[in-house]
Amino acid sequence: MHNYKLIILILIVSLYSCNSNTPSSAPKVNIVQGPIQSKMDDKCNTSLSRMLKDYFELKEAFVATSAQRVDSATRNFIISTDSFKTAFSNLKFKDDTVNYIAKWSIYIDSISFYSNQLLTIKDTTCELKRVPFSNISDQFFTFLKLAQIKNAGIYQQHCPMAFDNKGANWLSNESEIKNPYFGKKMLECGDLTDSLK
Repeated sequence: MHNYKLIILILIVSLYSCNSNTPSSAPKVNIVQGPIQSKMDDKCNTSLSRMLKDYFELKEAFVATSAQRVDSATRNFIISTDSFKTAFSNLKFKDDTVNYIAKWSIYIDSISFYSNQLLTIKDTTCELKRVPFSNISDQFFTFLKLAQIKNAGIYQQHCPMAFDNKGANWLSNESEIKNPYFGKKMLECGDLTDSLK
């Protein structure tokens, strides 16, 4: 009789463990329906989508704390940023977009500058590379807000402990926290601060 109760207890614990791994505990990814929209034209939006994809790859490389992956992702991000800059320079104006062009260009040039800076830093620990990544993240989010991007599923997240408790932001395409400033050391350290959906 005692063994029978033990078997039932084991079965209950097993069932509970299996049920706790339901899809609701999976990462909360924001599903984007259709192409992104903004105050820019379709060519810019298409190019910006590629730039965002490459940024998220770069963020994941920092989460993995892999200098080799960071360098590879940075090269791709630079290519897509340059492609976006070309599309942006040929922007077909929508509404009052022309009034924002000069202001927006400052952020795009900053993203390009910090991306190239990131690539020149030789650092196998990724610690020094995280500084320009932080600058890219801030400039990119400000630009996306100015462009009034929609249908993009972008989350701004913040780690208060980065850079000796000065704090730093990053962008993600999911609400789940995966900290690119500490990686596996403190993967879930951070808060959701803003979003562009």
